[in-house]
Amino acid sequence: MMDALQQEAVRNSFCLNIESIKRLEELNSLGFLPTEFKPIGGSAFDVKIVGTKRGALSIWRTTSQSGFETEPKTFEDVFTLRFPIAGSATRKHFDREYVLFPGHALLLPFEGMQGMRTLPGVDMISCTIGSETLFASRQSLWGTDAKEGDFFDPLVKVSHPSMQALRQAVVCLHSRMASLTVADDIYYPVIEEMIVFQLLSSWPSRSGDEFKIAGAPSRALRIVIEYIEENLARPLTVSELAAVAGVSVRSLQLAFRRSLNRTPIQYIIDLRLERVHQQLMKENSKVYVSQVAHQWGFYSIADFTRRYRIKYGETPSKTRSRQIVR
Repeated sequence: MMDALQQEAVRNSFCLNIESIKRLEELNSLGFLPTEFKPIGGSAFDVKIVGTKRGALSIWRTTSQSGFETEPKTFEDVFTLRFPIAGSATRKHFDREYVLFPGHALLLPFEGMQGMRTLPGVDMISCTIGSETLFASRQSLWGTDAKEGDFFDPLVKVSHPSMQALRQAVVCLHSRMASLTVADDIYYPVIEEMIVFQLLSSWPSRSGDEFKIAGAPSRALRIVIEYIEENLARPLTVSELAAVAGVSVRSLQLAFRRSLNRTPIQYIIDLRLERVHQQLMKENSKVYVSQVAHQWGFYSIADFTRRYRIKYGETPSKTRSRQIVR
C-alpha cells in the first residue's frame, strides 16, 4: 500500500491515508515528506494528506482526528502558507510560537521551523512557494529589494476580501491540480506566479508602506505585445514579459489594464483562442480540435472548451463541423 503511494508521489500527486500508529514508520520513511510525524499522546494516530507537488510548489490538505506533531527532517528553501479550515495548530519557529485558528493564515519560511502541533480534528490547506521565487517576484513587482522579514507579518487574519480571495484560490487549486498531467506542465509556472503575485498583493505588509507605481509607457507595451505574438505557442509568465520591456510587473499589469482592460495573462489566453478559432475556420483544415488546442498552449481540453464557448458562443467542435460540411 505504501509502495503504491510512493509511486503516486513520483507522478507529482499523492494521497496518504494513515489510519493507525502501526503505519507511522512507513509514513515517515517517505522521502518526499520534509517533516516527521509523531502522535500527540496515547496509541491513537491518523492523518490524511492529499496534494500535488511540482518542484518547490506544493499544495496539500491535511486532516486528522487524533491530531499530531511534526518536526523537520530535511531542509527546503521554501515559504509555507497555511489556512486552517477546522481545529488549530501551534507552529514553533525559532524562539517564537504562532497559534493558528480558522479565520487566520500563517506564512513562514521552512528554515527556522522547530516543530508544529495540532489539536484533534484539524483540517488545513497548505502551500509551499520557493523562497527565491517569492523574493524575486516581490522585487519585480515593487522594484525594490526584498529581505526576509522586511515585509511579511507571519500571522494575519483572513478578513479582507483580497485575503479571502487568496485562500479561495489555494483551495480551488488544490482540487484542480491533481487532475493535471505531465503534459500540462505549461500551467505550473503560471499557477506559481499567480499564487505569488496574489499573495504579494493581498498579504498585509509589516511596515504598512504604500508603494507608488508608475505605469509602463506605451513603447514598453508595444514591445511586450510583439514579444507575446512571436512566442505565443510556448509558456509565458508576466515576470518574463516585464523583463523584456524593462519595467516592473506591477507597471506592466497597470499598462494592460489601462490600455487593453485586461491582464497580460488574459490577453495571452484571448490571443491563443483567436489563433485556434482562425485555424478551425479554415475549410481545408483536417487536424483534430485537440491538436490545434495543444499547438497554441491549451493542454486541458475541458478548460479550453469552456473558454472557447464563452468567447465564441459555441464549442470548438461545432466550429470545426460547420467548416467540414461546407
